[in-house]
Amino acid sequence: MSIASAPIANFQGSSGVRATLLGEDPGSADPGSAKTPRSDLGSDLDSREIEIKYARDKFARTGDPKDAAVVAEMAREEASLASRFQAVWRAVAAVDLSPTRDHPAVVDMECHYAAHRAYVSSCGGWTTAALKYSAVLAKLCEVTGGDAAPIRSAIRAQCV
Repeated sequence: MSIASAPIANFQGSSGVRATLLGEDPGSADPGSAKTPRSDLGSDLDSREIEIKYARDKFARTGDPKDAAVVAEMAREEASLASRFQAVWRAVAAVDLSPTRDHPAVVDMECHYAAHRAYVSSCGGWTTAALKYSAVLAKLCEVTGGDAAPIRSAIRAQCV
């Protein structure tokens, strides 16, 4: 198995691929045996959470109030983004945003790009923390059948 043939989701915390790429049997009861070499390169940390994880770890190491302020600001931004995209979802889909990370099987690229442009022009662009919410826009395009107008309107209402 090559890294190019592994599903993208396997690099966002899914276990097994690391072991497979290293020649281990992911179902092995003894991953450290001579037959299956052990590697601790894997992680269940979602790649979209790395920045705040590093900031928290740095604060835990240093105890520096400046590092605490960075973590607090990142947490405030995440809470603001979660609230913003929950409101956009609710305005378009009329229900609360599901905490699951299911992505549409097929992304309507024209709708998604129109929603993306609306976010950039209304909200000032994508930050590292905001990027994970791009999938919400793709899912909303599926919900609206490719109609970007209600998504753009909801984004503008949240980012005035």
